[in-house]
Amino acid sequence: MSAQPPSGSRSQSPTRVLLEQSEGATRRGILRKALVFTPAALLFVGVTLAALYNAVTNSMGALVGAVVFGIPAAALTYEAWSCLGDLRSEPMTTRGVVTRMWHKGTVLWMTRSYYLLVNVSGNPRGEQRFFVVPQETYLQLDEGRTIEVRHWPHTNAVIALEEVEGRSGRAGSRG
Repeated sequence: MSAQPPSGSRSQSPTRVLLEQSEGATRRGILRKALVFTPAALLFVGVTLAALYNAVTNSMGALVGAVVFGIPAAALTYEAWSCLGDLRSEPMTTRGVVTRMWHKGTVLWMTRSYYLLVNVSGNPRGEQRFFVVPQETYLQLDEGRTIEVRHWPHTNAVIALEEVEGRSGRAGSRG
């Protein structure tokens, strides 16, 4: 991870702020998610464990229920764990190059989500981070741009996003 102190040791290249939210607002959003995902995860894990116990002691047919409830239990547990981890963490700053941008429909295709995949600068393992951003921010970026993102470490919830430099060393916008 390329965690850097916020803005203190940043290079003096020109930046353009594309997104800025308060740390408190993003933390409240993470808390709301934790309040939804944690009880749901506990419920699904409990049903999965009960189905597994039933499969071992009574009927192997209960394995179907264990699989049906186990898959969402794993996903919900991962989300709850990420949210709870962020509630105990401090935000971090990641700097890197946008390598991929895409959008897709969510929730029965009634809304759209906008995604960025960023190669983290200075990381020899080639680490990448994945961020969800608002449409307005997405439309101002292009692949190949260098950005700096202040975010929560486990959920990657974005607090602030700045374009540090474009492909040719200057800030630009998506046409």
